[in-house]
Amino acid sequence: MFVVPNRLCTTFLLVVVLLISISGNQVSTVFGHAAGRTFQAWASTPPVIDGSIDTTEWASAASSSFSLSIDGTPYTGTFYVMNDATNLYIAIKIADDDFNTGTVPDAAAIYFDNNNNGVFESGEDTIAYYANVTGFVDRFLETYPTIKRDTDAGGTKDGSGACARHGSDNHFEFSHPLNSADNAHDFSLYSMNTVGFTIAYRDGGLGTNVGYWPAMTTQDATGWGDIVVASAPPTLSAWCSAA
Repeated sequence: MFVVPNRLCTTFLLVVVLLISISGNQVSTVFGHAAGRTFQAWASTPPVIDGSIDTTEWASAASSSFSLSIDGTPYTGTFYVMNDATNLYIAIKIADDDFNTGTVPDAAAIYFDNNNNGVFESGEDTIAYYANVTGFVDRFLETYPTIKRDTDAGGTKDGSGACARHGSDNHFEFSHPLNSADNAHDFSLYSMNTVGFTIAYRDGGLGTNVGYWPAMTTQDATGWGDIVVASAPPTLSAWCSAA
């Protein structure tokens, strides 16, 4: 039997870990959405969904700055995404001059192209959080452009969300199962699967209109971004055992 010396094993593992850390958020595969908007990151520890985008909790997330416009008013923010073996985690931090929690509240939403075919079509998943008593909503596209709650169509509410004001920014956090039991209304994702996405933000102070990034929510989803479901990185003990 060929046995790798412990020192050689340790050196090899350090090289592997270094390569993984360098390439962790870089995905070279081309998908059916906007080039350069592909995100992949493993959450070693799930974030607390409490409406506070803590830098430590979201340190391993893939992220991007973004800008959008609502009726000509510009907004800037940061998008975060990562997953573990159970859930997809998304956070949106956006600069806003106020935080509306009344009848027309501030809100953030994510729309998904479940099968990654560049078309937003019936049955595909969407989640939202409203900054009032409505809170987290698990939804789906019934027939474009009608969005319906899962629970209004015999489904279940899967996931959670929270939002809060921090300084001059509004923070929205989401958790949504990769594979819930509500197959008729939620996506079913596994390691290395790709799902298209776009986000929407509503400033309740301006009314009910919204802004989008990276592209509008239309049936043509080719301008959307991509989320690739990350796999858990190999552990050092697993590599040594295999060696």
